[in-house]
Amino acid sequence: MVPAGARQIDWIAGDPRLLVARNQLLGRLLDVEMSIRGILRGFGLKVGQVTRKTFEARIWELVTGHATLERIAEAMLSARATLKAQYEKLHKAVLAIVREDAVCRRLITVPGVGPVVAVTFKSAVDDPSRIAKSKAVGALFGLTPRKYQSGEKDVTGGITRTGDEMVRTALYEAANVLLSRITRFSKLKRWGMDVAKRRGSKRAKVALVRKIGVILHRIGITAQLTGGPKRSRSQRRVDQGGIRDASGLNRGPYCPKSRRRDGGAGEAVTRPVAIIRRTTRI
Repeated sequence: MVPAGARQIDWIAGDPRLLVARNQLLGRLLDVEMSIRGILRGFGLKVGQVTRKTFEARIWELVTGHATLERIAEAMLSARATLKAQYEKLHKAVLAIVREDAVCRRLITVPGVGPVVAVTFKSAVDDPSRIAKSKAVGALFGLTPRKYQSGEKDVTGGITRTGDEMVRTALYEAANVLLSRITRFSKLKRWGMDVAKRRGSKRAKVALVRKIGVILHRIGITAQLTGGPKRSRSQRRVDQGGIRDASGLNRGPYCPKSRRRDGGAGEAVTRPVAIIRRTTRI
């Protein structure tokens, strides 16, 4: 629950169905590309390593001179171009949401976390205050070990894989990128590499996924309590001390109340609190 008087901001970053539609189009796009590769491989033609921009040119280079393959490539590349265009539209819509959302901009400051991971996590958590402790995020998305206990048996298995699979996949991609692709060092990367030395890279990535989830939830709680437009120094002083007279004008700089009492009246005396500098004797 948000304490009384705290300025709460909207946590929902958009409809999660937009992310589902984007992932569906991306999956179909990859299926078409893999199907083209499989068909050409049956004829002894290997596409090799290409980018998404050079994929079509490489296919036409391989099928030139084969009438049957040219017809197949024309149809499948046309379908691929349509899926790619629609996927880019939804991807741009997701990026626009992240640019306009203050919480998502805070989430992407975590190493390895990009716009898609930030908006996926935010839309899945919905309201971060409903999770009492940030470390419970791992159990919510199925990132905790499976336990089996019966009599004297106590078996610890792999992760439970319960909860939102899309969030779990996005967080794993963030952990994988942080350990394998990002060259800039950070405390989070160092922690993951230390775990990898002790337990292996696979366990280290799962542990890093849980840690990233905890960090993102903590950032969300902080943003929910402190979010909103930035206020001036005078406005913050007014909110703290309420130093306005009956006319609504500011009467001067903020002056905290002293605990000292006046001549037996029992009322607090309003005076500036002196700053006492302590010196350490050697």
